Amino acid sequence: MKCEKIERWISDDLDGALMPGKRPRLEAHLSACPACREYRKKARRIQAASVRLEEPEVSPESLEALSAEIRRKLRLERPGERAGRSLTLIWRWARLAGPAVLALVLGVVILRGRGEAPQDDVFSLEGCFDRVAREIAGDDDLAAGFSRFISDSLVEEREASLPSGDVYIWNEPYFWECLGDDELRLVEEEIKKEIPS
Repeated sequence: MKCEKIERWISDDLDGALMPGKRPRLEAHLSACPACREYRKKARRIQAASVRLEEPEVSPESLEALSAEIRRKLRLERPGERAGRSLTLIWRWARLAGPAVLALVLGVVILRGRGEAPQDDVFSLEGCFDRVAREIAGDDDLAAGFSRFISDSLVEEREASLPSGDVYIWNEPYFWECLGDDELRLVEEEIKKEIPS
């Protein structure tokens, strides 16, 4: 057990405030620790000397001066004034902390804005075609069937949206410009299939 704790127990014991359950532990420590025994002797001497001290006489003038000083301090520290002073202190801290908090928030917003650009497309048709192409890459028949299906679907969709029967998707210049190399090869393969050899 630490001597600091025992010193508090010694003080409590001299004041008559030590709990009865602590007394055996206090006595056991005192029997083993000469420093704490010495501390108890000194504390007992101080207590005995303080009992012999006479109470000082206080003149009525001193009491009146003390009372006046207490009243003056009480008037200065009215509850409303104390709250006003603490409110002033709060505002002073807020003025100092406000710019720091603002700088922190702006820094976070700016740094988060430098990250990856937000995705506009939730569903990417290109991504779907890429996944399907990877899946059917080893099977030529399946790949050819898929290509035919996509081509037929595109033609059907385009023909359904045409205003008259003589306009074809093939006649639009932007159609050909938008096709990539793979798509042009696919169109070429389909044309070769249509033309008898």
